[in-house]
Amino acid sequence: REAAAVGILGRYVFREVLVSSVLGTFLATFVTFLHASDKLFEQVAASNASLATIVTLFSWAIPPILPLTIPFGVLVGILIGLGRLSSDGEIIAMRAAGVSSRKVIGPVLFFATIGVALAAWASIGLTPKAARETARIITAMNANRLSAEIPPRVFDEDFPNRILYVGEVTVGKVPVWKPVLIVDVTPPEKRTSGLKDKADGPLVTVAREGIAISDTRANRIQLSMKD
Repeated sequence: REAAAVGILGRYVFREVLVSSVLGTFLATFVTFLHASDKLFEQVAASNASLATIVTLFSWAIPPILPLTIPFGVLVGILIGLGRLSSDGEIIAMRAAGVSSRKVIGPVLFFATIGVALAAWASIGLTPKAARETARIITAMNANRLSAEIPPRVFDEDFPNRILYVGEVTVGKVPVWKPVLIVDVTPPEKRTSGLKDKADGPLVTVAREGIAISDTRANRIQLSMKD
């Protein structure tokens, strides 16, 4: 009977601490997420990403926060849970019934060990993966935005050793530029393709129409030109 009573007491203490810890972790994660996701909101506002992409991006922003908020939630849960047991007189009742305070420490230490394991898993396993996935999604969003937001009727010199001029941009799943003018101003001795050093001065390419496809793996725009 004593062992059964101790088991029931341990589960009761564990449940009291668990509820408060889950609530504390959730609130801390929510507040920290709002504070740390300003750049993500800017990325989303400046892109034409789908709802699924946005949800995935914000989901991967949560794991890097967990190594900070899980220990905080565990601490808050233990303090609130044990504080409530004390304020309700349940700790005094346990001692009056001959239950040692050490019986209460066991469930608390077990719960703290679970919190340490979860925080370590979030730090070592989830956080690096979240960083890789976030970078991949942002790169794809930037590449799509770059291909769709080339300013028309402006000589764009943002590309390395390239001057780009687009008369009109048709935004869609695959952006279309028309007409297209590309001037390669790479010094002849540094050219790695085409005529290389056989031609002096810049190389000029013109086309009636160009289809811009984002190549996120190579971090570039592949331009298929017609006429």
